[in-house]
Amino acid sequence: FAPHPTRPILAVCSKSGAVYIWTKQYCENWSAFAPDFKELEENEEYEEREDEFDIVPAQEEATVDEEEELIDVLTIEPSELAHFPDDEDDDAELGFLPVKPEPDEEQTSGLGMESSAMDVDQGSSKPRKRKMGAPEASKGPKRPGA
Repeated sequence: FAPHPTRPILAVCSKSGAVYIWTKQYCENWSAFAPDFKELEENEEYEEREDEFDIVPAQEEATVDEEEELIDVLTIEPSELAHFPDDEDDDAELGFLPVKPEPDEEQTSGLGMESSAMDVDQGSSKPRKRKMGAPEASKGPKRPGA
């Protein structure tokens, strides 16, 4: 006796060595997918209508081409939806992002205040406390595991 791990199937071995597979039989109802679908009990020969698979004349194709309008995909128009105005809106594009974020002027004036910072060491981040204005380089190089 052995069940299948994901499907409702059982395999049973008899004393004679025959293996029996037990599973649920599913009845498929294809007419549930399309209302005009006709289920057949046996093969039937299909007789097509006279105009069912005829080639469309070139005149009809020409009128379809005329009705299509040309769409310009190369011109970029500015969107008002993507624009969020602010106090200092000069419509200048962002040229670069600084590697180290610079602190605001308000934070640098209070040298005795503590702030929370993240110490990144070999791909892992550890929260730590440091005093604002204290130089990082005076501590010396960090060793892994220290």
